[in-house]
Amino acid sequence: MNIKYAELIAEVGKLIGERGKSYGEPLANMEDIAKFFNVYLKDKKSIEAVDIPVLMILVKVARLMKTPFHDDSAKDVIGYGGILRGIIKNGKTK
Repeated sequence: MNIKYAELIAEVGKLIGERGKSYGEPLANMEDIAKFFNVYLKDKKSIEAVDIPVLMILVKVARLMKTPFHDDSAKDVIGYGGILRGIIKNGKTK
């Protein structure tokens, strides 16, 4: 098997550039996400399964701040909301 690692890495670099056009400079986007996470997690001692879809929704909200009409992000929010409802309905928090 001849895997061309440099090509795979270059492909990821292009993807990061494309995402940057949609969501802004990666560091600024990560800073927005960190702010949301810090607010959400401020009183938590540990993260549970029920928190993960909420955190992912916050990632999508941070992206929607830059591109409010990005349909894929809106779909992802709905999808993570559905996952959250499933976890809540199952009563599984760990």
